[in-house]
Amino acid sequence: MHLRHAIASLCLLASCVASALPASAAPGVDPGTLKAAAEEFDAGRRAYRLGHFEEAAIHFENAFRDAPRPEALRMAIKARKEAGQLARSATLCVKAQSLYPDDADTARLTENVLVEVAPKLQKVTIRCEPSCNLSFDDKLMTDQPVATQVLYAAAGPHRLVAGWSNERTQARALEATEGTSVELSFKAPVDAAPDIRIQAHTPAVPNTAAPTPVTPPSDAPPARATSSGGLPPVVFAIGAGATAVLGGVAVWSGLDTRNNPGPDTVRRACVGLGPDCPEYQDGIAKERRTNYLWVGTAAAGVTTGLIAIFTDWGGTHKAVSGRGARVVPVVGLSEGWTVGATGRF
Repeated sequence: MHLRHAIASLCLLASCVASALPASAAPGVDPGTLKAAAEEFDAGRRAYRLGHFEEAAIHFENAFRDAPRPEALRMAIKARKEAGQLARSATLCVKAQSLYPDDADTARLTENVLVEVAPKLQKVTIRCEPSCNLSFDDKLMTDQPVATQVLYAAAGPHRLVAGWSNERTQARALEATEGTSVELSFKAPVDAAPDIRIQAHTPAVPNTAAPTPVTPPSDAPPARATSSGGLPPVVFAIGAGATAVLGGVAVWSGLDTRNNPGPDTVRRACVGLGPDCPEYQDGIAKERRTNYLWVGTAAAGVTTGLIAIFTDWGGTHKAVSGRGARVVPVVGLSEGWTVGATGRF
């Protein structure tokens, strides 16, 4: 065993001379991320040399996630295979073939590994409608939603879970058999629209089928200031202010959800941990908080709009009276709203 590890280490050193991760190798990636990827790759190389193959595989996969390079993915495939994790090694082979179909070294390695280990596993092809995130035996398999995913499973019972937005999931049990293949389909449950009930305060309106205007005495003053019966403008101002505050908090919550902990931190911290990873759950909780804030902002905006309709923007109006023509506005409720005018000429 020690001799095999020594030979493997020598081969690794020879193959990694030209496979370091310089900053120029991944344009578009910020220097901090490149530095983290290089550190992960070096840590994986040291662990591999010591025969700690599972630890090495985790480091190599982290390096690939930070700065995708075929060298890091090839080393992860080798380390998983040496650790006896044949299903994960074969699954990474499928990923490498999809990402680097024209890379000769990658093609040669993946073909050799699949020829050796595929007969001992079950090939599982998964299709999602629409694209979904997948977890296999409580371990997250995808960084982004995918429509199709191919993975390999060791013989025995397994559990697959497909997930979509708004916490919609579908679970499926799988009994894997060596040397076989299976196709599974997942379809997202219907996403029910949130039930938002808005009750707006409306001024009381007399319920009369044929409202009769009240005519002031002929000796009444020519004009008299009366209240229109609508809401004061300050109510609208309060509603608008509440809407603005809720909107501001929702914007802040959205930015906080995006940046804290952030997708890079979640991917790095949650590798191999599954959906129960604290950083992943923290991100889900903040996303839910932001959704509730936006729903509250929308409800406040609609309520404020209704208040604006019933607000007395003029303050008062003057009723026309005198011995001549008289016109009095009428508002009533009889099989619906009634708006009109009556008078005497």
